[in-house]
Amino acid sequence: MRSTVVYQALRRSRLNYGVTPKALGSIWGPIAFVSVIIGSNAGWLYALFPVMIGLVIHAVVRWAYRKDHRVFEIMARYANLADEYHPHSREVLPDPFKRPAKVGRGIRL
Repeated sequence: MRSTVVYQALRRSRLNYGVTPKALGSIWGPIAFVSVIIGSNAGWLYALFPVMIGLVIHAVVRWAYRKDHRVFEIMARYANLADEYHPHSREVLPDPFKRPAKVGRGIRL
C-alpha cells in the first residue's frame, strides 16, 4: 500500500512574527493609531507607552499561538456555541438542551 509523508509545517497557518496576519493587524493597527494621536498631542516620547503595551500584548498572543496555532479560531467558535455546547453528558440538562428520550443516557462522551 502506498503512503505519503505529511509535513506539519505545510498544514500550519502562515505566521508573521509568530502570529497570523489578522492578529498582527488587530494588535498593531489600533496601537499605531493611538500612538500617532498621543504623539501629535502630548509629544513623541509619550507615544512609546502604547507601543510598550502593544509589545506585551503581542508577546502574549505569540505565546498562545505557540501552544496552538488555531487558538483564536477555537475561541471564536466557542463564543458562538457557548450556550449550546456542553462538553460532558449530564443527567439533568436545562430545558432547551434536554436530549430526546432514550438517547445517549449513561454514555460518557
